[in-house]
Amino acid sequence: MKKAAEGRTKREKARETAADVMEWLRKAVAHLGAVDASAWSDEEKAAFDQALLELETTIHARLNPQPSSNLA
Repeated sequence: MKKAAEGRTKREKARETAADVMEWLRKAVAHLGAVDASAWSDEEKAAFDQALLELETTIHARLNPQPSSNLA
Protein backbone atom coordinates (compact mmCIF):
# COMPACT_ATOMS: atom_id res chain seq x y z
CA MET A 1 0.00 0.00 0.00
CA LYS A 2 2.85 2.35 0.77
CA LYS A 3 4.22 1.96 -2.75
CA ALA A 4 0.82 2.71 -4.27
CA ALA A 5 0.45 5.75 -2.03
CA GLU A 6 3.81 7.01 -3.27
CA GLY A 7 2.68 6.55 -6.86
CA ARG A 8 4.89 3.57 -7.54
CA THR A 9 3.41 0.73 -9.53
CA LYS A 10 4.44 -2.83 -10.17
CA ARG A 11 6.55 -3.09 -13.29
CA GLU A 12 5.35 -5.73 -15.73
CA LYS A 13 7.91 -8.07 -17.25
CA ALA A 14 8.26 -7.71 -21.00
CA ARG A 15 7.24 -10.74 -23.01
CA GLU A 16 10.04 -12.78 -24.49
CA THR A 17 10.47 -12.40 -28.21
CA ALA A 18 11.24 -15.27 -30.56
CA ALA A 19 14.83 -13.99 -30.72
CA ASP A 20 15.06 -14.10 -26.91
CA VAL A 21 13.89 -17.70 -26.86
CA MET A 22 16.25 -18.71 -29.67
CA GLU A 23 19.20 -17.19 -27.80
CA TRP A 24 18.17 -19.02 -24.64
CA LEU A 25 17.95 -22.30 -26.58
CA ARG A 26 21.39 -21.78 -28.17
CA LYS A 27 22.89 -21.21 -24.71
CA ALA A 28 21.10 -24.28 -23.30
CA VAL A 29 22.43 -26.48 -26.10
CA ALA A 30 25.96 -25.19 -25.49
CA HIS A 31 25.66 -25.82 -21.75
CA LEU A 32 24.32 -29.33 -22.27
CA GLY A 33 27.15 -30.10 -24.66
CA ALA A 34 29.69 -29.00 -22.06
CA VAL A 35 28.34 -31.10 -19.18
CA ASP A 36 30.94 -33.39 -17.65
CA ALA A 37 29.12 -35.91 -15.51
CA SER A 38 32.14 -38.16 -14.97
CA ALA A 39 32.44 -37.24 -11.28
CA TRP A 40 28.72 -37.45 -10.55
CA SER A 41 27.14 -40.11 -8.38
CA ASP A 42 24.82 -42.68 -9.93
CA GLU A 43 21.86 -40.87 -8.35
CA GLU A 44 22.93 -37.55 -9.87
CA LYS A 45 23.37 -39.17 -13.28
CA ALA A 46 19.95 -40.81 -13.01
CA ALA A 47 18.32 -37.49 -12.07
CA PHE A 48 20.07 -35.79 -15.00
CA ASP A 49 18.93 -38.53 -17.37
CA GLN A 50 15.36 -38.12 -16.09
CA ALA A 51 15.52 -34.36 -16.64
CA LEU A 52 16.78 -34.94 -20.19
CA LEU A 53 13.91 -37.36 -20.85
CA GLU A 54 11.42 -34.75 -19.63
CA LEU A 55 13.07 -32.16 -21.88
CA GLU A 56 12.89 -34.59 -24.81
CA THR A 57 9.18 -35.15 -24.17
CA THR A 58 8.55 -31.40 -24.08
CA ILE A 59 10.52 -30.85 -27.29
CA HIS A 60 8.66 -33.68 -29.02
CA ALA A 61 5.30 -32.21 -27.97
CA ARG A 62 6.32 -28.80 -29.36
CA LEU A 63 7.53 -30.26 -32.66
CA ASN A 64 4.51 -32.52 -33.07
CA PRO A 65 1.49 -30.76 -31.54
CA GLN A 66 -1.65 -32.83 -31.24
CA PRO A 67 -4.76 -31.34 -32.82
CA SER A 68 -7.05 -29.99 -30.14
CA SER A 69 -10.39 -31.66 -29.69
CA ASN A 70 -13.38 -29.36 -29.22
CA LEU A 71 -15.92 -32.03 -28.37
CA ALA A 72 -17.69 -30.46 -25.41
